[in-house]
Amino acid sequence: MKKINIILLIILTFVMISGINLRKQALEHKIKAEEYFQNSDWENAVKEYRNVVSYSPEMDNGIAVHFKKSQLEWAKKLIGKDNKKAYELLKDLVYTRPNYTIVFYYLGLLNERSKSYDDAQKYYEQFLEKDKGKEFHKEAKDKITSWKKDKEAYKNGVQFMANGDFALAYDEFNNIKTINKSKAKSFLEKITAILGNTPEIIKDNKGPMQNITNYSLLLKNLQNAINKKDAALLKPLIADNFISIIGNKDNFIDYYKNFWFELFTDIHFDYQNVTSIKISDSKLQISFDYTLKGIYNGKDMSIYNEIYKFGTENSIQGEMLFYIEKKDGKWQIVN
Repeated sequence: MKKINIILLIILTFVMISGINLRKQALEHKIKAEEYFQNSDWENAVKEYRNVVSYSPEMDNGIAVHFKKSQLEWAKKLIGKDNKKAYELLKDLVYTRPNYTIVFYYLGLLNERSKSYDDAQKYYEQFLEKDKGKEFHKEAKDKITSWKKDKEAYKNGVQFMANGDFALAYDEFNNIKTINKSKAKSFLEKITAILGNTPEIIKDNKGPMQNITNYSLLLKNLQNAINKKDAALLKPLIADNFISIIGNKDNFIDYYKNFWFELFTDIHFDYQNVTSIKISDSKLQISFDYTLKGIYNGKDMSIYNEIYKFGTENSIQGEMLFYIEKKDGKWQIVN
């Protein structure tokens, strides 16, 4: 029994000596780490701080602030030079310092610089969700908004291309600044080749056009003809060669005359956010948001659709798009 106690004492003494030696080594590495930290030598500071924790894990609380700052600063220096290493350092911080939320911002920045916009947006959103401060918040929000806008513009541009609305597609692709920028540039070159020139784009987002007098009268006359329920006023606004998905000029006029003018009272047609795209000196593409509403005054057909009940307001809205041409000094809708 006495022999066993002696052996245990020897082991305990060895462990204590070993522990003292490990802590001594940890302190030596801590001194080196602090020197590197003061000199902004982030890479070596991180290596020494890691040695501290390796020899004496309980010392982490005392070095945590400088340790994580050193690792972040090292990662920041590597962005654009060694993105793989920067990513490793930042991801390590996510796992080892989960409350160090600024790391998510730099993960977003790293992916942005690498043009990995989906991942960049993901990290920026995590940063905004987790970080309680204000630094970089506006920047991150603005970038997310810009990328979403560019994604929508690209989607719209592709759809307009599919529909043959090349000038409007040009407008969408021309507004893309980040995501799909190279693809957008390729589409812009194709559209220019198709149209034979670069479309001239004029916008008035304040409502019905006030300053562009050469064809704004056409839109005002269109509004006036519909609100007055007057097919005679509508007819000269439509070119004889008009064609659209609802048919020719007569079909177009009959749609308003036999449906809206005949079956509704208190008709009100309004438009805003007008965009015009110059195809040539005598041809433009026009688009705008519109609302058309009126009170149903026809035979009660609510059994088929409740909006066709006498006295019920019917309203439609959306985007209207058509081409207009200038003939003999007068603009007309051609399709």
